[in-house]
Amino acid sequence: SHHAVRGDAHLAPPRRQVAEHPPAPLGLPHGSHQL
Repeated sequence: SHHAVRGDAHLAPPRRQVAEHPPAPLGLPHGSHQL
C-alpha cells in the first residue's frame, strides 16, 4: 500500500508535464513545438 501511494504521487507530476508536451511523444522537434 505504501509503495502504491508513493508511485501515484510520483506519476502525478510527470503526467502533467506530458500533457503540456503533446508534440514530444508524437516525434516532433522541440523547436517546431515552440514555433
